[in-house]
Amino acid sequence: MTRDEFDDFIEKYDLYSFDGLIQVSLKSGSIHRAVWITDIPPLEPSIDGKFKGEEDDPGVYYLFDEEQYKVWYPAEIERLECLQQHYLSIHARKKAN
Repeated sequence: MTRDEFDDFIEKYDLYSFDGLIQVSLKSGSIHRAVWITDIPPLEPSIDGKFKGEEDDPGVYYLFDEEQYKVWYPAEIERLECLQQHYLSIHARKKAN
């Protein structure tokens, strides 16, 4: 998946509130139910040259099936599917009632 394809997916399903349940299919063949948390800001090379920077901004995901956080680059993702918009906020409202 390219960065533009990823951005189009986020825009199409209005996932800017970081609470949508998505299915992430990786090129490695694994499939995960997750929520996209955020992108890591652009990391430029360090002044001393020890860190070369990042070509593409990876994203941070919380995986419900593994109860852990993962960082994936868009190029590692084969396909994304939106399972439910506002998944986390719906559950928060149910708990409050």
